[in-house]
Amino acid sequence: MDDPRPRRRVRWAGRDTDGSIDADYSRSDRKQLSSRRLQPARSQNDLGAWECGTPRGLKPAALPSENDLSLSYYRRVVPLISLVGLCIISATAGCSINDLNTPERMARGLVVILPGIEGRSSLNVNLARGLDEGGVKAGIEIYDWTVSIPGGALVSLTNYERNRRVAGQVKDRILRYRRRHPGRAVQLIGHSGGGGIAVMAAEALPSDAELASLILLAPAISPGYDLSKALRRTRYGVFNHHSSRDVGFLVLGTSLFGTVDRRHGPSAGAVGFERPVASDSEGASSYAKLHQVSWQPRMSRYGHHGGHIGWTDRRYVRHYLAPLVADLAAHRAPLRSDTIMAGGETP
Repeated sequence: MDDPRPRRRVRWAGRDTDGSIDADYSRSDRKQLSSRRLQPARSQNDLGAWECGTPRGLKPAALPSENDLSLSYYRRVVPLISLVGLCIISATAGCSINDLNTPERMARGLVVILPGIEGRSSLNVNLARGLDEGGVKAGIEIYDWTVSIPGGALVSLTNYERNRRVAGQVKDRILRYRRRHPGRAVQLIGHSGGGGIAVMAAEALPSDAELASLILLAPAISPGYDLSKALRRTRYGVFNHHSSRDVGFLVLGTSLFGTVDRRHGPSAGAVGFERPVASDSEGASSYAKLHQVSWQPRMSRYGHHGGHIGWTDRRYVRHYLAPLVADLAAHRAPLRSDTIMAGGETP
């Protein structure tokens, strides 16, 4: 029998992108996004409170006050729930991907996946499998940079000095590969916290060790982070995939716990990166290689509904991300920005 209690849909009141790949968010937009209050319920019915049939000896739970329903309440509760979800996901390490880094594949190029703060999990295994199914013939490996201890997710996110050291280790891995396979394309794909590590690893590379691309999926790094050095270490640029629907992790979560670069507020994985004014930065010209790919409703057909983990959905990766990675691995010019958003099809 259908539940007669009314359902209340709580919707984040943030502003959606206008559909353009480089949709900009001003400082005032982000301030409004991070400070706007959610509308509280007007009555018990709005919250679906018990109206009849209360079990004997039990009392209905007290309704949250208006203050509890404010954004400050959600800022604390939603990120904690999200963190628990990541801990559960981290327990599902997924299957081996040894068949994706055979000598034959490694001779064609290398794609290094840097997972989020949950570490190696089914999310990044699905990402690797989606790339393979979508036509990426290069070697694919997962580099787990996280801390493998209880509570390690928060340590992985917040220990800036350690993360810089780990990024140096990723850089060493890239240089070892380049010595064995000179001239082959190397690409870094970082999801969530791994996006921050990917940027730091690119910055650590010497000027003669160029990456083909740096692909960021919902990166937990601040929008104002200076990408100029990382951009100079890439041939085709940085591809930042972001979604304004990623509220739990990259708006509330990074407002409470901070980003990989230790800032508090919405992340570039939710609102995109800021572009510097040309006169304010010597490296501003390098931002011509920054490609910002915003989530689009049509991506829902392939399992990505705008949330944090949708970027790793196997169907989405196969249809949207793999064609881009395959072209870059073959040293072909990247697809047009609008074509990237359309999954390789003409929009």
